[in-house]
Amino acid sequence: MKRVIKKLLFNSVLLISVMSVNAQLLQHGLVINGGTGVVTSNIDRSKAKNQDWGVFEYRFGFSVGYRLRYQITSLKSLHFDLDPHIGQKFLKVKYYKQNKPNNYDYGYGNHNFASIGGTANYFLIKNLIVGFGVEPTYYFDFMRRYESYNKFDIPVVAKIAYNLRFVEIGIAGKYGLTNVLKSDTELYSMTSGKIHDIHLSLFFPFRR
Repeated sequence: MKRVIKKLLFNSVLLISVMSVNAQLLQHGLVINGGTGVVTSNIDRSKAKNQDWGVFEYRFGFSVGYRLRYQITSLKSLHFDLDPHIGQKFLKVKYYKQNKPNNYDYGYGNHNFASIGGTANYFLIKNLIVGFGVEPTYYFDFMRRYESYNKFDIPVVAKIAYNLRFVEIGIAGKYGLTNVLKSDTELYSMTSGKIHDIHLSLFFPFRR
């Protein structure tokens, strides 16, 4: 998996380099994303202290960024987006406690991140766009009292959008490849956890 992630990161840097040399800036503007997602995790209750364990739930996430849209002159139907973002993801943890009368408890936390997404996009018809790419992401200040975690992920991105001239409305799915969440097994026995997003995206372009 580490080799795959390194390869994706290398290809992302290569794509950005090619874009900057062979493409012209077509548009730029504000991007706002918001939505939810899921956490896929592996639970090992046999390692948990007193058999207590917990489940992560992805409640809501949002980010604000700025999009640079490039186009290769000879390929009118193809363009590339470079999107730096900052944002937060809010998670809820449901703790199952063996010594609690109601058998569970709740905890909350926010997951701060910064990312740089790169996608290649194609016009299916005049204003309908589909795109694929990656979004290297760095996480920080996430629920430190509860668990250790990997700070770096490189989700695979797929999106579809429609251009309404003054705003572009899209839906993006981001599939995380790295075990970003890794709990202290004495607390709630989650050996690994990956974050996957589904977000609504609004792009407000300023034409060059």
